[in-house]
Amino acid sequence: MASLTAEHDGAGTAGSSGDKAIPKGGSLMGRLGLTLVFVLLFSVSLSALLAYFNFEKRHRELISSRLQVMLDEVRLGIDYGTGLGLPVSSLTETGEQLKNLVKADPAIDKAVVYSAQKQRLFQAGSAEISGLIPPGWFQQVANEVPGSGVHLLIRETDDYLLVAEPIFNTFNVQSGIVVLAYSRGAYQAENAMLMKQQAWQSGLGVLVSALVGLSFLWLMMRRLRRQILRLSGSLDRQLKGDAVPEKAPNVNALQPPDELEARFQLLHDRVQEAQKASSNPSDSRQK
Repeated sequence: MASLTAEHDGAGTAGSSGDKAIPKGGSLMGRLGLTLVFVLLFSVSLSALLAYFNFEKRHRELISSRLQVMLDEVRLGIDYGTGLGLPVSSLTETGEQLKNLVKADPAIDKAVVYSAQKQRLFQAGSAEISGLIPPGWFQQVANEVPGSGVHLLIRETDDYLLVAEPIFNTFNVQSGIVVLAYSRGAYQAENAMLMKQQAWQSGLGVLVSALVGLSFLWLMMRRLRRQILRLSGSLDRQLKGDAVPEKAPNVNALQPPDELEARFQLLHDRVQEAQKASSNPSDSRQK
């Protein structure tokens, strides 16, 4: 009996020391919250890094496609005139089209129509780009695949983004090219503005996601903390050997017991039955 009492006291002492080592619910919630914010920051930062490497390329393609629409307008006008048998140098309305393009977009510093002999037939803008055009642009071959369209020529220099389309006559022989010089400074300024907008959107997404995630985490931890406190109170009473009266008022009577508390209550009942069963033979022996 003395050994049993000592073991019971040792279990109570171990239980008390274990209770002191149990961390508070607030620290657990803080760790989970920091983990959630770290995961959100890592995922958004990784996606932003991947988007950064792909953003400039996509932005250049977007500007090139916009300039291609302008080039198509000029080229189709030239194709219509040459289809009637007129030389490219006689199409004076082409010069007006180039001036309208430069006025419509201030970032276009130069719009030029060159002949196959590299002579400027029509131009608008004050920039000088003759030395920036590759010689291979004047040696293009018509695409013989029906419906494939005209291929776009792109070159990026220190100051300009050059976009051009070759011009072919009715015999599919190149008769010149149409070139647009887009200012690289304007391109970089627009690129920086879009990157700043993307950074603001990413930061706002992290903030909103963190607030929503922390709110759900607080609600879950609040309910879990209540359940742990109820279970801890029951465990303390069992370790101290305090019997709970059958008619004792239940503070949480309005709250249905959860599965963990129900299983603990079932375990407690079985332990009580085992204790009673073990005490009956000893009483009968004493009698």
